[in-house]
Formats: sequence, structure tokens, C-alpha cells
Amino acid sequence: MKNTFMKQEIKKNNVEKNFRITKEHVAKFNSITRDSHPLHKELTFSKSKNFSNIVINGMFISSLCIGLIMNKMFSKNFILASQKFSYHKPILINTNFKISARILNFYTRHKFCEVEVKVYCNKIVYCSGNIKISYLKN
Repeated sequence: MKNTFMKQEIKKNNVEKNFRITKEHVAKFNSITRDSHPLHKELTFSKSKNFSNIVINGMFISSLCIGLIMNKMFSKNFILASQKFSYHKPILINTNFKISARILNFYTRHKFCEVEVKVYCNKIVYCSGNIKISYLKN
């Protein structure tokens, strides 16, 4: 009975959302996180490293993924337990990208779900990750 209840509190088994991050978004994120790396704030530095624009922070991308998952897939009775992301290609500001997430497994005995996340630009995976979400109710 408890195992079924956990599954009933899951809003969706998968979710997708499109994003476009501006220089202003990245500047706010940098201010909050105190990230002062020039790759995430200076166009001339990014271009000197062979990027055509400022690179979005990997943790910014990860936080968008986690926020989407927690707000759209799970009820308030779940909490982030762990995360592991791989950044395959940098995402630049003013680039359209899509976050896609799906539940891989339910571990009802241990009260958590495993979620797979992929971030696409033009149908190419730029970032991927696995996230564990724990169920809080007994």
C-alpha cells in the first residue's frame, strides 16, 4: 500500500521544456553563486578560448534541470538526494536548448526514484545526468 502511495504522488513520468538563457540571466546566477570566472561573463575572454559567445555555467544548467524535475514531476513530499551531471559540450548564451527528463526506476523499498536528464541543442546531447529523488513520507 505504501509503495503505491509513493507512485501516486508523482505528477509525471517525463517532462520537457525549452530554454534560452540571456547574458542577464547568467549575470544574476554569477552574482548569486559568486562565480567570477571570465568564461561566464566576458565575451572577449570566451572568444579568446574559441567560443563564439559567453558560456553558461554548468551548474546553472544543472539547477534548471533540477528545478524542472522537482516542480513538474514530483509532489512536495520528495527531495533531491543526489545528482551527477556530465557536460559534453558548452552551451552558449542566447542558444535555444531543451531539457528532457524521465523516470528510469522506482525503488519503493528504499523510497527513491532515479531520473535521467538530457539537455539538447539541435537534437545533440550537450549535457546529461542522473538524479536521485527521495520520498519523505513514511
